Amino acid sequence: MIQDLSRSFDSTHSTLDLSQLEHASEPLHRVLSDLIAGCSSESGTSTMTTAGLVLSLCQLRGRAMSEHVPSLIFLNAGEAAPDPVDEFVKDFVHDEEANNPGENGYTAGIPIKPEHAPAIMERAIRERRDLGYRRELDPLSERNAQAHENAYREASKSAHGTGGARAYSRAWAKGFGLLTDKDDQVILRLNEAPDRAAFRHDVLKDPGRLLMPEGVGQHLLMARKTVTVSGSLTVDLWDEELVTGIIKLGLPVVFLPHTGKEPLTIPNAAAMKVLPGLWRDVPAPCARTSLRLPPINWFVAHTKDVRQRLHLLPGDGAYEFAIQQLLHQLGSACDQIAQYSGNNHETTPEQISALYWDLHARSFRGITLGMAALAWHCLGFDTGCPREKALKVLSYIREKGSVKKSDLLLAKGSRVDAATRDILLERLAAEDLIRVEGKTVTATSFEDFVMALHSRPALPDSASFRSCLRMTENSPSEQGLGKS
Repeated sequence: MIQDLSRSFDSTHSTLDLSQLEHASEPLHRVLSDLIAGCSSESGTSTMTTAGLVLSLCQLRGRAMSEHVPSLIFLNAGEAAPDPVDEFVKDFVHDEEANNPGENGYTAGIPIKPEHAPAIMERAIRERRDLGYRRELDPLSERNAQAHENAYREASKSAHGTGGARAYSRAWAKGFGLLTDKDDQVILRLNEAPDRAAFRHDVLKDPGRLLMPEGVGQHLLMARKTVTVSGSLTVDLWDEELVTGIIKLGLPVVFLPHTGKEPLTIPNAAAMKVLPGLWRDVPAPCARTSLRLPPINWFVAHTKDVRQRLHLLPGDGAYEFAIQQLLHQLGSACDQIAQYSGNNHETTPEQISALYWDLHARSFRGITLGMAALAWHCLGFDTGCPREKALKVLSYIREKGSVKKSDLLLAKGSRVDAATRDILLERLAAEDLIRVEGKTVTATSFEDFVMALHSRPALPDSASFRSCLRMTENSPSEQGLGKS
């Protein structure tokens, strides 16, 4: 892996400590394969870790990977603090120290103090504006314009730090808008309570900050930025109001439910640490949108489930389109990751193919189960009655913990007739939201609900994918399935 990483390293775009490369002794395909196989003894946690890895790599590449970069939110059903899977992703994409103010920028070789930096930034914007924005400046004006832009960015390093990922609540600065590096894109992390509160506010009260984020960009003009969100929520924060607000945004926001409680095992952590900075600058085309998904029974089952659920979501169809597009680009993204991991003489085509299918199947399954998790809010399936009524009945059962069927005929605010009740209970039970035992109805905890998601017979787990693949009549290479 050392040769591969060294070839890809670009010191003008990365702040990696090259001394770390000596610890990255394993070939990259083996590093990723070992992570998938060894990060957790729980299949569901391993699946969501792999999905988080693939989506995080897409976020790191940003618009170079796709015009519509996915966001990811882990659903921490185990309520471990911190979420162990999200901690892995946080360490993978976010260098918090790089975000800190400090004497990070220089002018004429002299460090810029953080308290002086905003004034320097404002002056640079003002003086760059005075030069005008003609398509072609004279040589002197061009040099001055570049000097002002450099002064702004150096001062910004001292005032706000640097980095392709930032804590959500500290990613905007008054007068300068969204803070990004020169590529005008940023991963917004939900690290702490203020980040989650700010995210919720923007989804519900100020969606323009996510749909049309702006900040100082090229020529020191306000420009459109690209943002993605990355983080974890517990079920009390992942409520119906927030979920429907996210769906209304129409952005490819993926939910990844898991029950992991123990810290992940990260084989060859040194190699994983250097990978993000290298991957970000790998020259590669955008992920292709495949016209069809792999015609393998395992994929067919997952595709059918996710499409049915997406079609039943509220809204104008924008969210459905965004997730469908992501699923059709996922194979190409996984292929790029697998091919990049094999850029050394030790890797065989069979190893690359095996890694590709592991990445693709597990990330596809993660997204599918995330869509199924929306059932927690009576979304994505036919409840047999108006969704608002179904939610009231389900909320009543959850509030009581356990009720008699007859109680639902009398409960104030959630009263239903016997025929509607029986249909609704049958469908809620089919979604593992309740258990019906005789005349008693018991609400399912979120943790039990997520555990049931991962073990549904209709959606076989990632371990069964290999046997399904072997049963396919032709090999992946013969069918062209390894290239999406």
